[in-house]
Amino acid sequence: MGRNKQIRARIKGLERQVQAHEAKIRRELKKKHPDRGLIRHWRKEIEAWRRQLERLRSKLPGRK
Repeated sequence: MGRNKQIRARIKGLERQVQAHEAKIRRELKKKHPDRGLIRHWRKEIEAWRRQLERLRSKLPGRK
């Protein structure tokens, strides 16, 4: 697998993780007593993944 293809695959995987965690946050917020610590944890992970996505996207041709 070429380098660009590997980067694109990693980007897709991270995007899926972000979407899954956003869905978890929405579900948790609907509860009568949401676990704020868990939500904070998920948001930190999402933030880290978004930074990683930016770095990966900058490595693709035509993205600089």
